[in-house]
Amino acid sequence: MILSLTIMSVLKLQKISGSKLLLYLVLKTFFFILVVFLFKKVIIENLKFFLIGMVSGSFISVFIFISFFKNKIKKRKE
Repeated sequence: MILSLTIMSVLKLQKISGSKLLLYLVLKTFFFILVVFLFKKVIIENLKFFLIGMVSGSFISVFIFISFFKNKIKKRKE
């Protein structure tokens, strides 16, 4: 499920400018944290899996952000 959301995010990011991209990533992270805290009882029981998911999600978002700007810079140079 997370992988499909990431793929959908990559497809959406192709049409978004830099500042909108940053805002999108911040809002997406905020929304994820909000949903997570709604299920606080489950997360306290499985805190280890929650932390692993948050860290991997952050790395995926940073990777998407960096790769997006690398592609944008390459297009400007051409």
